[in-house]
Amino acid sequence: MFGVKEIPNKYVMKRWTKDVAPNELNVKYNSRVGDKDAQHKAKRIAHEIIHTGDYLVSNLISDLDQLVLVRDQMMQLKERVDQSRITKQLDPKFD
Repeated sequence: MFGVKEIPNKYVMKRWTKDVAPNELNVKYNSRVGDKDAQHKAKRIAHEIIHTGDYLVSNLISDLDQLVLVRDQMMQLKERVDQSRITKQLDPKFD
C-alpha cells in the first residue's frame, strides 16, 4: 500500500509483536518465582505455551473437528492441573 513494503521497527510498538508478554504473566511470575534465572526460564516457557496455543488456533481455525479435539485436550490438561493444585498441601506462608 502506498509503495510501503516494510514498516520500520521504530514505528512498531512492542505490544503489537509476538514477543510481548501479557501483563498478567509479569505479575504472576514476578511474585511467585524467587530467583532471576528461574523467573526468566518460567517466562520463556510461558511464552512458548502461549505461542503454541496461538499457532494451533491459527492453523486449525478452518477445521472445526481438529480445533474441538485440541480444545478438549487442553481442557483435560487444565483439569489435571486444577486437581493437582487442590490435592497439594498449601504452603503455610501463602495461607
